[in-house]
Amino acid sequence: MTDIDLKSLNIYDFCGRNIDAEEKGTWFVLENEDGEKHPEAKLKLRTLNIEMREKFSAHSARLEKEHKTASGKKPDEKEKAVIAMKALIASGVVLDWQGFKIGDTELEFKHAEQVLTDPTFDYVAAFIMTTVLKPKLFREAAKAEALKN
Repeated sequence: MTDIDLKSLNIYDFCGRNIDAEEKGTWFVLENEDGEKHPEAKLKLRTLNIEMREKFSAHSARLEKEHKTASGKKPDEKEKAVIAMKALIASGVVLDWQGFKIGDTELEFKHAEQVLTDPTFDYVAAFIMTTVLKPKLFREAAKAEALKN
């Protein structure tokens, strides 16, 4: 049997996955809720594949339980959004960032959880959540990067 270049198959751009880009992470320029791209801020994201979804579910359940234990009540919708973002970070879908600054000083990635879970930056959380669920975006980003090189 002859090996087939699966990325050349006519359905690849329609529904194929670039597993390498999804698992190793791909840089995405941050967009706001209107789709405007930030001139400097980028996030290196990994897709929320099956393995990552299991980690995400485990982290979400643990964080919700911790919240209920600490507060004595189930989290409301706003608290659930923060918990979901913390779970995504703990799951490892956000690998790195660039261009997050205070003045001219680059903010280190170790501050990601504090920044990304603050309600002030809900649109960043929404951007991350929608991006990691769309393999097409990883495919397109990998193709654009390959064209640069």
